Amino acid sequence: MTAFLNVDLEIRLRRGLDELLKHLGKRMFVLHQEEQWARLELNGSGKLPFDKTLQTIAKTIHLLPPEAKLLWDNCSLRRLDIGIQAGAQPRAAQFNISQKIAAQLLSIQVEIGLTIYAPDAPADQSIGGRKS
Repeated sequence: MTAFLNVDLEIRLRRGLDELLKHLGKRMFVLHQEEQWARLELNGSGKLPFDKTLQTIAKTIHLLPPEAKLLWDNCSLRRLDIGIQAGAQPRAAQFNISQKIAAQLLSIQVEIGLTIYAPDAPADQSIGGRKS
């Protein structure tokens, strides 16, 4: 079944990443971190619908204190990666971003990415659709 999975926030910051993550950690958790890059998700975000997840991330950024907002503004990468699990059904699925939420995302200066995961192959098939 085609379904919305989650939204990851990816950030890249040359200096001050740990400090920014400390502030974001009140509402988000780190999935992966390297020296200048991190990927985060909202706490409990797997339970939120698509639009509410985007809206909550935007609100999280707006609520940063001034010193953390300055770090946010200095990020060389601010991307929301929307995860979608593809499935055979429904044949088509829409995940709309309202004008209100689009404006909120624009105000935090993020780019939007989509990661679409292919449906799992049936257990009796190998890659290429040939039976084992």
